[in-house]
Parts: sequence; C-alpha cells; structure tokens
Amino acid sequence: MWAGFVSVDSSYDPIIYEGEGEAKAVVLNVGPAPVEIRAWDKPGDPGERRPVILITLLPGNIRSVAGALIRAKLSDNVNYSLYPLVPPHLHAAVGWFFF
Repeated sequence: MWAGFVSVDSSYDPIIYEGEGEAKAVVLNVGPAPVEIRAWDKPGDPGERRPVILITLLPGNIRSVAGALIRAKLSDNVNYSLYPLVPPHLHAAVGWFFF
C-alpha cells in the first residue's frame, strides 16, 4: 500500500515529491522522532520561501498533504515535557503514498 519509505535525520531532509503539478500524498511518521511535513506551491529550492503547509507528526500519526514540493524534516518544535512517552530521538522514518 505504501509507495515509499525514507529515513529522516538531522543531516537529511528528504523530498517526498517534487514536480510541476500538485501532488496529494498521505504521509505516515513511523518514528521514533517527531517530524515536520512541509509543502510548497512551487517546485525548486524553497530558499527563504515559507511552506504553504507545515504539519508536525508524532510517531504513528498519519496526515494528508498537497503541494508541488513536499519534504520531511526532524521537528525541533516539540515540547517533550508534554509527551513523556516520546523521548527525544535524532532519527525517524516516514512512509507515503499518492492519491
């Protein structure tokens, strides 16, 4: 069912999709670290452009997202004191499929 899985760590922000047309994807955070899924309305290097969509996924979360450029990144915006069962980690994995 899943189209792909990729590792996410502090040195690598993988591209889930990049193309001229907008793609719709369902993204799963396999864990163990929280990740941010960011989407832009135009492909190419985002540079200083802010993402159109920014979603933080805790381990096990699944969300849908659409964009011409979709990337995953380790989240640095999580207050771990609110999630005592989610210890800080330096890696995660995400899976996705397109619809």
